[in-house]
Amino acid sequence: MLNITYPLSERTLDNGLRVIINSDLSAPAVAVNLWYAVGSGDEQPTASGFAHLFEHLMFSGTAQVAAGEHLAAIEAVGGQVNATTNMDRTNYFETVPPHAVELALWLEAERMRSLAVTSSNLDTQREVVKEEKRQRIDNVPYGDLFGLLLRHNFPTNHPYGHDTIGEMADLDAASIDMVREFYERWYRPDNATLVLCGAISAADGFRLADHYFAAVRNPATPRGVRKNTGVLPPHENVPHATVERAVPLPDLSLSWRVPPIGTPDDSVLDVIAALLTAGQSGRLYRTLVREHQVADSIATFGLGLARGGSLFVISGRPRPNHSTTEMTDMILNQLNDLATNGPRENELERVLANVERVAFTSLAPVDERADAINAAALLLGDPARVNSRLTEVMQVSAADVSRVAATWLAPEHRAVFMCLATEASPYASAMLAPQVATKVETHPAQQETI
Repeated sequence: MLNITYPLSERTLDNGLRVIINSDLSAPAVAVNLWYAVGSGDEQPTASGFAHLFEHLMFSGTAQVAAGEHLAAIEAVGGQVNATTNMDRTNYFETVPPHAVELALWLEAERMRSLAVTSSNLDTQREVVKEEKRQRIDNVPYGDLFGLLLRHNFPTNHPYGHDTIGEMADLDAASIDMVREFYERWYRPDNATLVLCGAISAADGFRLADHYFAAVRNPATPRGVRKNTGVLPPHENVPHATVERAVPLPDLSLSWRVPPIGTPDDSVLDVIAALLTAGQSGRLYRTLVREHQVADSIATFGLGLARGGSLFVISGRPRPNHSTTEMTDMILNQLNDLATNGPRENELERVLANVERVAFTSLAPVDERADAINAAALLLGDPARVNSRLTEVMQVSAADVSRVAATWLAPEHRAVFMCLATEASPYASAMLAPQVATKVETHPAQQETI
């Protein structure tokens, strides 16, 4: 196995900004990657969507940069810029030619220092987010299922119990004072980590970070306190929930509460996910889709949550004339076989070889590597985990797979969430008719149709 050995240098500025440099002078570009330790899991119960709203507000201009100029300035030098939000963090990133790294740093420091949090900008971006919600969630088949899946697996008001885009009512109720307080509590040097990756020396990286960010002061408002999610116990009595939607095929999700990202068993769960659905030779894909043609699609994924615990989900859609019950039986049979017998030696070798290939491929571009370094720093507790994470996965044994499958993916600890295709609404109308958001309450051993 090849080892990952990216050199990492780290300093913390006097204002608390954590700076990490991965110098790679052979790279054609520099990635400027800034993570703020705030996500939808840190929102107040009546202020859902604030973390994602700020992802948009951060492009609305500053004291010296007009709205839209951040994006235009980076693209004008041949660079790329974007941002994303999840439950545990919000990140902002530019990939630029080496000569433009100072421009990217200045722009990031500007919006950390003097973001234009105005009523006009708030109104504009609130409507942008609401329209995004309509297009991605409310008005597309299956669009609202992920949010309902979260609510089925996490208790009411749990930090992970809602999706990042938030609720329309909460966005409508957002006041300029609430938004400014959110900015002061979370968008500050002592709540951020800056990674520079690529064609820049460590010395130059620290010099430029100090030049552009050292003067940014933390506001008098206390820094936000991250919510402690606590460790949730495994599901008991197989909680069920069902909704009906105008969709072409039913949708089945089986989910288990599992350890958070970065823990030893999380690495094993990554391998189990690959054994089940990575490529056409994955156990579930081969059995359900190719051989028996029971399922139209099948996927396995972990949510990668960092606080308290995470979710492991197996999701798929049965083909016409087949049922979710048939799918469930076949999925549980494969999990039972892994728990009882473990994977075959050649099967595990194949999966680990693919994991290694994917890891090296994904870390080659400086933008993805910078994001992985920041993820290791914030979510895994140590940026050096970017170098050791692959080794941890490659050391997973057949016995590990058997133990973790039996411990965390036991049939009695699953939760079942289904979307059934309504007979009253033809699929032709599903692209036009909004998906009605429906409250899903989980009651053990009781199936609800909503």
